[in-house]
Amino acid sequence: PRSPVDAQVTVAAVAPDLVLIELDDERLGVRRSDRQPAPSTDSASPPRGGADSLQPISFVGDGGALTWHLHAQRAVWNVEWASEVFRGMVRFDPGNEYGVRPPDGRGECGERPAGHLALVRRGAPGGELADFAYKAHLAHLSGAQALLVIDSQPQLPSSRIGPGRSLRDELRLAWRTRRCGFPPLPVLLLPKAEGERLRQMSGEVGVVGEFRALPDDYPRRTLRRRLCQGCAMLSSGIGILYGIISFFSVDIGCEFEAALNAAEARGVPCVCIDVNMNDFWGRLGSALLPTPLNIYRAARAWLAFPRVLLLFLFPPRGYIDTLGSIVLHVRAFTMRIWAAFILGGLCASLVTSGIIELFGWGGAQAVEMSGAIDEADVEDARLLLLLGLKLYLLPRVYDAVAASRDLTMLNNIVEQARSRDAKRLVAVMGAAHANGVLGLARRLAR
Repeated sequence: PRSPVDAQVTVAAVAPDLVLIELDDERLGVRRSDRQPAPSTDSASPPRGGADSLQPISFVGDGGALTWHLHAQRAVWNVEWASEVFRGMVRFDPGNEYGVRPPDGRGECGERPAGHLALVRRGAPGGELADFAYKAHLAHLSGAQALLVIDSQPQLPSSRIGPGRSLRDELRLAWRTRRCGFPPLPVLLLPKAEGERLRQMSGEVGVVGEFRALPDDYPRRTLRRRLCQGCAMLSSGIGILYGIISFFSVDIGCEFEAALNAAEARGVPCVCIDVNMNDFWGRLGSALLPTPLNIYRAARAWLAFPRVLLLFLFPPRGYIDTLGSIVLHVRAFTMRIWAAFILGGLCASLVTSGIIELFGWGGAQAVEMSGAIDEADVEDARLLLLLGLKLYLLPRVYDAVAASRDLTMLNNIVEQARSRDAKRLVAVMGAAHANGVLGLARRLAR
């Protein structure tokens, strides 16, 4: 509960040139439910400050007599057509202004047709399914090669459109569209004023729009990948832990938003330095594979455990006293927070223990069926297999979840500081990463 205040006080006291937070762009965009104003979009020049997420698009009307340019927010899946040029007549259907009515003649979902640029309004009346991806699917069936959406708010959102949908909504969308992949065409969200102007002119004089899809490193995932990651979240216990914590209305990560707000109040850039969820699960999967190198690393980690434990209990000068910090913060816990963490930890531990027990039981049964051991020794074999699994999994999970991310975050800190010529920095991250990043930084400095 004290961490948001600590973050704000630290930013105010240090007066940094750059603030860095332990999030990736996707998680930050999902967390910020409030709409943040995007940069100005009424000029041909690229806007400053966050304009890397905006897509330039130009329009020509009345046979070339009118020409104007603007910047639109793009969907996360637009990068699937990176460097491709989209050009066509802008068409707005007054009878289907929200783009949620299927076309009369359904086309085939194959290659991108060289058709028009469909223009629709954001949202839908009457609580209909009005997801950007669903509208893109219907626009593709009508022969459009891209979808332009008129925003319902005067200012564009500051992050990509498309992420942050619940799994239930994605499953519902997949059922309606019979697709588990990305939508079949790119989507751009236009500012409200410019979008209304485009709608009016497209019906009066005819307008041709053109844009080249920009490359993008914003993390994205299909429904197939999201389902796999969701199963991994549940089986690892992480999803159960965070689900129970959310059920008790305990908001974890407020310190990152507090640091971001403090940076914006001072006019200081704030950037994300953590790995995205796709990279996170990729690292975890690679770390758990029982290769000879991973087995060696697990054994070496246990040899280093006494030294790591000693440094945790008695941190050297210049490092963070993590144990003391935990004691100070625990004192501020309310009964609701205690209940959330205790219940969440118990349920998550029960699930992970059950899965490991299943592997141990299956391995012991396989050894018995092979004739290598007698039936009386099955229980001993199961316990030995469980012990071996835990001795291997614990250091490998720690390496993937904590140690490797420490190095990534330090590299991102150095890269951002150099690119922005920042001399004073504030990095807001969890206590589990702080000393790891400090140790790597001092080693790098030497």
